[in-house]
Amino acid sequence: MKNILKMLSAVLLSAMFVGCSSLGLGFYPDEKTVAEYQNAVGTPENSVVFYGQICFAKSMSFSQMDPDFPPDYQEITGEIFISKPVAPGSTYVLEDLNCEESTSTYRYIWNYSYSLQTSINPLIINVPKEPGLYYIGVFDGRKLEEGKKAKTMRNSEKYESYKLANVLKLYKGTVWEETINKKIEELKNEK
Repeated sequence: MKNILKMLSAVLLSAMFVGCSSLGLGFYPDEKTVAEYQNAVGTPENSVVFYGQICFAKSMSFSQMDPDFPPDYQEITGEIFISKPVAPGSTYVLEDLNCEESTSTYRYIWNYSYSLQTSINPLIINVPKEPGLYYIGVFDGRKLEEGKKAKTMRNSEKYESYKLANVLKLYKGTVWEETINKKIEELKNEK
């Protein structure tokens, strides 16, 4: 019993210290948000849904920056990011990021030739050309705000199934549900 309490205390302490709710278990979208995703245009046969997490984020936005595709802007509240269906082969860039302990929103600045106007290394999402689901990974928002190179946190891939559970909350009852459930099952079988 003491060992269990010690282990539980260590887990809680490390979660408080790290600050990133790595599992994304506290993801509770409101009815308006769910309705937006439920009514989004795009299917697993002609679109991509990308998803992941930026720890410590309060809000963020992604913009489609490839001039060969129509403009798109996706605003997200919280750490978990789940896109509405996007065009395969397009390119999304983290444009705005507001983290928990930050006093301002970090904004990446682009010009009309789609080149970055700063020496910062933003999170760039090269959406696959193959339609379906695309897991981006888990990132540390504080490092992104500091302009450090966007790279996934250690063991990011092991949290994909938890993120998919969040994707399912938004796309339940849509044409995406079967694809999401298949991917969840696939990940279970990999373990």
